[in-house]
Amino acid sequence: MQLSLTQNIKFPAEYFREENFIKNTVKYEYCQSTTLPHLHISFGIDSGFCRQLGVTLVSILENNRDMTFSFHIFMDHIAAEDEEKIELIARKYSANVYIYFMFMEPFENFPMETTEDKSYISKIICFRLYMNKILRKVTERFLYLDADLFCLGSLRSLLELDFAGTAIAAVYDVYGMKYDTYAETPKYFNAGVMLINCEEWEKQQVTEKAFSYQDVSSKDCLFLD
Repeated sequence: MQLSLTQNIKFPAEYFREENFIKNTVKYEYCQSTTLPHLHISFGIDSGFCRQLGVTLVSILENNRDMTFSFHIFMDHIAAEDEEKIELIARKYSANVYIYFMFMEPFENFPMETTEDKSYISKIICFRLYMNKILRKVTERFLYLDADLFCLGSLRSLLELDFAGTAIAAVYDVYGMKYDTYAETPKYFNAGVMLINCEEWEKQQVTEKAFSYQDVSSKDCLFLD
């Protein structure tokens, strides 16, 4: 079934204040150039994905030396040695890295697919629903990426991509779908690579609409991601 974007759960505006979602923020600011094109990129990970994240960061930086970057990492916690490695990457490549440590409570009631013993889709994927509330303060657009990707080319064109009044730019996810029900959702897209239009996302209240899905049964959601 396809659900309406309007659910019964409503949140007051103050619910989404930063202090209700973010415990603290760590900043590593090594970007020195003010003339090169600058792109903001965000990730939502748990501590077990730090190694994969490091590979993704280095692949972006190695293949885009004519740009500068601010990386925004949303997570619940991190080991000290992993944080040191992330800072080392930022320093080596003159990039900015911001780590936002999130409260998990606001995401507890999102529907997740589960096995008999545990959930196999982490609630951390829901961090991407809140990111715009923070990043719209510092940029007009940002690229959300899953932390298991490898960049092989230039990202400069994303700074000029025309959103045409939409909240996100994404690509259809057709190949490799494991579900026979794909035909029911012709606009299913790859949620692991999204270019976010901050102003339009906020205007359309995407965060608020997404949060209204809390307490909906996962069985009623065709594709949770």
